[in-house]
Amino acid sequence: MQLKNKFDLKLNLILKLIFTMVFENVSPNINYPMIIDYMALCTNNRESTSNNYNACVFCQKFGFQEPIEIFIDENTATCPHCGLDTVISVSEIPGWDGTYISEIEYAQKKLRILSGLYGLLKPLDIIQPYRLEMGTNVQKIFDNSLYGFWEHEITKSLNNELEINKSNFLLNLSSNEYFKCINSKDINVDIISVKFLINKDGDLKQIGMLSKKCRGAMARFVLKNKITNYKDIKDFNDYGYSFYKKDKNTITFVKD
Repeated sequence: MQLKNKFDLKLNLILKLIFTMVFENVSPNINYPMIIDYMALCTNNRESTSNNYNACVFCQKFGFQEPIEIFIDENTATCPHCGLDTVISVSEIPGWDGTYISEIEYAQKKLRILSGLYGLLKPLDIIQPYRLEMGTNVQKIFDNSLYGFWEHEITKSLNNELEINKSNFLLNLSSNEYFKCINSKDINVDIISVKFLINKDGDLKQIGMLSKKCRGAMARFVLKNKITNYKDIKDFNDYGYSFYKKDKNTITFVKD
């Protein structure tokens, strides 16, 4: 089957996800912030969006305090950035603690998430729950792999982000499965990868699930401390790990 463009592929992937949820009995009762939950907070919100940190569901501006001057029906706020009635008071986001505004803003600028369905995501991008790993074999369906489909677009987007942020390195905390969707040779800065190993009787081994938890903890560590020099990553010590060595572009942490 030949697909005309990337929209065709995305549409087919979405249809595949629907098929999976219907015929593989994936529970729809997932505790997940759906679009409708946020949109309900975007109406009749003049009072809640006054003198407060606000966010826009559509253009994803977060934590802005610019005065809102235009209201629909005198009671529904419109975003001063995109003009749409998709503004929500940050204080009304379930579980929100205002002390984390700077961390989330920093993550929105610096953190990018790889996805088999969406490609490259920001932390605040709104998505639907789905099951589609980057390594899923779709060759027979789409005449392409997800790696081949996303490689150019993700690599180009990352280079643009690196230039905008004036970053001098890219910290790779993805799994090997997902990192293969990036053409590392075309990335314009050094790529620093991280390994988490366990010392078992003198043998260094990698435990998959624990490494996954450590990669997430490392991301939080970098964002919370606003690290801009990869040498400062050596101070990471969660889950009993400590810095072991740096070889070329790989930093290794070991847990005894």
